[in-house]
Amino acid sequence: MASILPLFVFSSVLLYKEYRVQKQQTLLLQQEKAIRTSQQIENYFFNLQKDIKFLFSITPFLFTDIEKQRNYFSKLILKQNQFDRLSLTNEKGEEIFYSDRLSPYIKSKTIKYPNLTLTNSALKNKKISYGEIYFHEKNFEPLIDVVFPIQELKSQKIKGFLVAKIRFKNVWDILSSITLQETEEIFVIDSKGLIIAHKNPSMVIKKEKISNFKQNGFTQNLNQEYILQSINNFKLGNRMFSVIVQQNIKEALSLSLNTFILAIVLMISLLVFIIIVIRYINSSIIKPITELSDVAISISKGDFEQKALVYGTDELSVLAKTFNKMTSKIDKILHNLKHEIQLKTKIQNNLELSEKRLQEILDNAEAIIYLKDINGNYLIVNKEFSKLLKTQKEDIVNKHCSNFFSGENLDRILNMDKRIIETKKNISSEDSLVTEDGEKIFLSNRFPIFDKTGKVINIAGVSTNITHIKNIQKQLEDFNKNLEKKVEDKTNSLKISNQELEKTIQELKKTQEQLIFSEKMASLGSLVAGVSHEINTPLGIALTGISYFDDINKNLKKLYESDTLSQNEFEEYLSTSSSISSQVLSNITRAANLIKAFKEVSTDQTTEEKREFNLKEYTDDLILSLDNQLKKTKVKIKNNIPSRISINSFPGFYGQIITNLILNSLIHAYEKDDEGLISISLREEQELLIFNYKDNGKGIKEKDLPHIFEPFFTTNRGLGGTGLGLNIIYNIIRKHFNGKITCISKPNQGVNFEITFPKD
Repeated sequence: MASILPLFVFSSVLLYKEYRVQKQQTLLLQQEKAIRTSQQIENYFFNLQKDIKFLFSITPFLFTDIEKQRNYFSKLILKQNQFDRLSLTNEKGEEIFYSDRLSPYIKSKTIKYPNLTLTNSALKNKKISYGEIYFHEKNFEPLIDVVFPIQELKSQKIKGFLVAKIRFKNVWDILSSITLQETEEIFVIDSKGLIIAHKNPSMVIKKEKISNFKQNGFTQNLNQEYILQSINNFKLGNRMFSVIVQQNIKEALSLSLNTFILAIVLMISLLVFIIIVIRYINSSIIKPITELSDVAISISKGDFEQKALVYGTDELSVLAKTFNKMTSKIDKILHNLKHEIQLKTKIQNNLELSEKRLQEILDNAEAIIYLKDINGNYLIVNKEFSKLLKTQKEDIVNKHCSNFFSGENLDRILNMDKRIIETKKNISSEDSLVTEDGEKIFLSNRFPIFDKTGKVINIAGVSTNITHIKNIQKQLEDFNKNLEKKVEDKTNSLKISNQELEKTIQELKKTQEQLIFSEKMASLGSLVAGVSHEINTPLGIALTGISYFDDINKNLKKLYESDTLSQNEFEEYLSTSSSISSQVLSNITRAANLIKAFKEVSTDQTTEEKREFNLKEYTDDLILSLDNQLKKTKVKIKNNIPSRISINSFPGFYGQIITNLILNSLIHAYEKDDEGLISISLREEQELLIFNYKDNGKGIKEKDLPHIFEPFFTTNRGLGGTGLGLNIIYNIIRKHFNGKITCISKPNQGVNFEITFPKD
């Protein structure tokens, strides 16, 4: 065995020297190709600049002779198909005309600035300025903008610029002309590592980048394969570019590998020879090893019940014992592995079921939902998305977004994806899309999806169609504009009317003040606001009628003075004025009756003082005072208040409560000839008096019951009801008796008012 070591060391040293030589030769050849290619690309751009300088020599004609402009520009744009677009601008950078591959000559009709940033740089430095690499919006071909200042020969004053969009097609042709090894490739990158020229155009269209574009020698390519790489940098104007030559390491170091294989073969041969000798000498050891090997083969076939024979205590026996232990452990591990596989299979089935359910949920969502990778390829889409594109889901998945969107829509999508990847944040936007069905507006939310390390691996999006909402919003805005105009016109009209109604309003304010004063004196504070509201309604109608009546009087006067008043107009005036006067009189009469009704309902309490009085006797006196109203009905009143109960309180307010309750029953609970019974009772509970008032009339509807104590709420307004009776009672009980009132009632089962207040 010791004889193998010198051979192995010798072979390793030999292999390492061969590797160093072949690596150096390969790198030198690659560097030569990179330098030669860089020079050819620089010569190509130098020739382009010569063409432009030739154009400068005829600049006196550029701004004067239109025909020569067309001819020169057409020749330049067509020459070797190396320009995508040429623009001539004035000294401000405003485009005068341009030529491209599709349109040899087009005069600009609107003010445009082909590349104002580069133009300003060229104006400042008075030399050619190169821009950043970008890609054509339709065919994704890389382009670079170059601005050439045009100077007058004598004054050297800049009088315009030539803005050229240079194609990289000829650079691709240069790369195709380079002789390469079978596994060797060459391409051009910019300063950010973006591939801008390659024999395979798809590498450029996909906007592939390499991260190790500054490393010579051993490295990894885009496919994570080990390669040899040589780099040569060159400049175009103020922009740095690089030519990279790569070769697969297996091809580059094939000779070293062959040498290594030869050394291995020699060592294996020597090893076989030594084994034969050892087998001959140690034949007693071979048999146990063979048996152990047979057991190993059986185990490799899955028979873990086979055990190695143990002959004694020598090294092989120890090995056999160890082997048997290993077999048992492997059997146990396989059993656990089988269980784990079954568990993972079950999990996989559950995942597939979950994925199916998720797809069902997505397909039934009204919003557009999608998931794509960071390169812009769709991975998951729902039914709404396929409806929008009018394409089957199967034809969308694994396709790039450029297959379905173009122009500004595609640029917006790609820019959004780039921002999400860079910022790792959600982006919400309002997007518009023109389809065959018209313009649609979407509220979109795009968000990143991360792996365990926090790296963005996918981009998801949800877009909701808000076209209908936007249309409604526009209609509302238009409506609001018209409404504002109408309000303004009506306000101007009301200003004129308000001047004439100012005197009347002052009188109404005095009436309101008098009502407030009366309310204070009568302890009916909460009613005055309702009275004022109730009176304002008929008075407002009357004031509006008077205003309109004044307008038609003025109009009639104008017609009369101009001697253009016709009989029909006069008759129409008489009819209208009669209708207005009737309406005004009716509403003023209603206001007067309302005021009169309040005077009748409320009694003057200016001299009311607390005193002790017997509740039963005082209640009998109140019932007697209402005898005139009771005579007109068939309703009986039963006073069940115990004669022993006396209180020190306000008899006037107590009388107002009893009177309003009885009048309320007479008005609402019974028809004209109905027989009825009203019962009044009182009981004591500790320091409280509980007063019960019941009638057996029509009762109160369930929907009306919560509102009976509200001011001006009545179900009998058409017959003169004002809705103030129960509100007066409610306020008196709370303010003057420090108590509370509740009502229980059902239709056709009468009412039960329960009033609770302290004795003192």
